[in-house]
Amino acid sequence: MVALGENATLRNFGTLATNGFNALSFVAVGANNVLHNEFGGTITISGDLAAGMLASNSKGNSLINAGRITLNTLQGGGLFEQASNRSVVTNTATGVIELNLD
Repeated sequence: MVALGENATLRNFGTLATNGFNALSFVAVGANNVLHNEFGGTITISGDLAAGMLASNSKGNSLINAGRITLNTLQGGGLFEQASNRSVVTNTATGVIELNLD
């Protein structure tokens, strides 16, 4: 799921799964976007340099994980802000970020 532009809200209640080098599943490029992996939502990433939730080159974004992010990778991040300012990253009490080094 990708938000290109400003002021978008993306919510995941289901399952997102991506494979491959530099894989991205839930991305915001632009200002003032909200990405919310809801309770019960799962994001599974397999591949190096991968990110579960990513906001890039922007300002005022919110990444919120209340579900599960599973990383099957040596180099990756569950919640990742890149070149951003005034952004908030939250892993709630129900949020789980799991890293499996296979």
